[in-house]
Amino acid sequence: MRYFCFAMLLCIPAVAAADINVSDLMAGITGRLSQPLGRRIVIEGDSPDQVLVADNSLGVSSIDGKALKQRVYIEIRGKIRIEKKKHYRFEGYESGEFNGPPVWLEPDAQQNFQFYSFFVVTKVLEPKPK
Repeated sequence: MRYFCFAMLLCIPAVAAADINVSDLMAGITGRLSQPLGRRIVIEGDSPDQVLVADNSLGVSSIDGKALKQRVYIEIRGKIRIEKKKHYRFEGYESGEFNGPPVWLEPDAQQNFQFYSFFVVTKVLEPKPK
């Protein structure tokens, strides 16, 4: 068995990720924003100073009016372009997709086949649309 050791004080067994059957996904998936994918939520946040997740990403600081302990950076999709040094509030839902080439096809790819989540804007609440 392999172990990961941290500062020689704590060792925990290395665990391989378990396979999930597609039919198990019908029960629902909790996203990076700690809400089920597809659930209507209102997020609030600011544009990051640099690209962290994607070109059009937001540092989410609250969800449904509840402040987060730590910002969650997520790509924003919809008919909105995130501008630097602006505060935003959106209604929408988190969704996702599998993207990237499988390891067997491109072993040296920067981003291999993985699940990638994003937020779909259905309504811009702030800044107010013109």
